[in-house]
Amino acid sequence: NLTPTKYVVVVVPKGREANPCFVKSHLRAQDVCLASHEEGHSLLEHLISSPSSQFSFLIDTGLLPSSASPPPTPAEEATKNSSEKSKKENQNTVQSTSIPPFGVFRLAQKADRCATSNCQGILNETQGIEVGHVFYLGDKYSKPLNARYRDQSGKEVPAQMGCYGLGVSRLMQSIVEVHHDADGIKWPISCAPYEVIVLPFAKASSPVYQAALQFFNSLCSTTSTINSPSSSSSFSWAEEAIFDDRSDSPGFKLKDAALIGFPFIVIFGQSYDQSGLVEVQNRQQKSSVKLRPDQVVSYLQ
Repeated sequence: NLTPTKYVVVVVPKGREANPCFVKSHLRAQDVCLASHEEGHSLLEHLISSPSSQFSFLIDTGLLPSSASPPPTPAEEATKNSSEKSKKENQNTVQSTSIPPFGVFRLAQKADRCATSNCQGILNETQGIEVGHVFYLGDKYSKPLNARYRDQSGKEVPAQMGCYGLGVSRLMQSIVEVHHDADGIKWPISCAPYEVIVLPFAKASSPVYQAALQFFNSLCSTTSTINSPSSSSSFSWAEEAIFDDRSDSPGFKLKDAALIGFPFIVIFGQSYDQSGLVEVQNRQQKSSVKLRPDQVVSYLQ
């Protein structure tokens, strides 16, 4: 710390929290530790009762009257003094450094105004997901590769390396984070491992089960085309469909299909015998329609 002060009282607006990073930067300190609520009370009592204790105040600009001009930010101050510093850079004198008591010390939150005095911007808040990775590699690879450079003293040293990239596994996690509900995953069609699952709610020997299996085989032999403004491509439904041949209960199969997140669930229930219709559930929209089996492919497209 450039000042002899060991303790600093940071005053911020009611309901706001102090930002230790801002305090550290303002004080040009090596480290800053914020006291807890109990520690703060105890420390203040000690400082007030001990006249020899050295402490100072830092006051957040949010407590200034609206008509008052906030002090310049460190960046503004640096720009203002750049010409003066350049004139004195060759002088062998030690300049005393004073820490102004005002600054932005509160944690930012939605609707805050920009701390720069000539900016009227309002801080907005939105949710984001980090899908990129940044890794500091140091000289792990530069040493074996003998990748070196000369530093300011002319000495050859290993290059410091880093890398950046998008993580495939993190992308999948991010998609699930955005596309899910209480029942499970809601895969978008563009990245779903499988687009449709066929659920027969009957025993393997029943006509309903056989009809569901016949529909599935017919679906897997079907090819569809995806058209876009610039190109078109075709795919086989055999790569996009799954048949649930387990002997579990209808409720278990439905719950499992919703949990896994198939975009479309085609159900052959007991009512198929009477109506000849199947139920197609849309996982994203949480809706369903009754269709004849020969209408399903058109609906899925």
